[in-house]
Amino acid sequence: MADRTASAVMRLWAFVEAGEITVDEFRRLAAQLVAAANAAGVMLADIGLAAEVMRQIGRPARPVGLTDPVAVDQTRIGRSLTAAIDTPSGEAAAARLERVVRSEPLLTVANAVQAGMIAHGAIGWTRQLTGTSCSLCTSWADGRVRPPTVRMARHLGCDCIQAPVFTRN
Repeated sequence: MADRTASAVMRLWAFVEAGEITVDEFRRLAAQLVAAANAAGVMLADIGLAAEVMRQIGRPARPVGLTDPVAVDQTRIGRSLTAAIDTPSGEAAAARLERVVRSEPLLTVANAVQAGMIAHGAIGWTRQLTGTSCSLCTSWADGRVRPPTVRMARHLGCDCIQAPVFTRN
């Protein structure tokens, strides 16, 4: 979802670079795309956590109805887009924009997963790496079960997930 969202936003950015839409139009449309991805991610996290409860504990579980006002806060997302475009670091705006937009749904889903773990009564979580995890994330993946209230360390572009733990081995 993060990659598809970033790809769609970058296609919009190409219209800005070609002079076919204004930066303000871009910001509005891109914020809508990101907000839709965020909302879908929160819903999928809710469903996925219910399935994980059933897998680990063996009892039926329902989604808890996770909602995250941050997920659809288009004003905040628009500010993030502006900051990415106007970055003074000398980094190319498009490269920074793509990383920021890709990270937004990942962070929103991570926040939703944490809220869902708490709502479902998880005893904790472990860091789960992806096939593309960086060396920093690999060093953080120590296998320890952390309490569900402890936020997982993340960085821009981090696609690691919190693997919930509902039972003690």
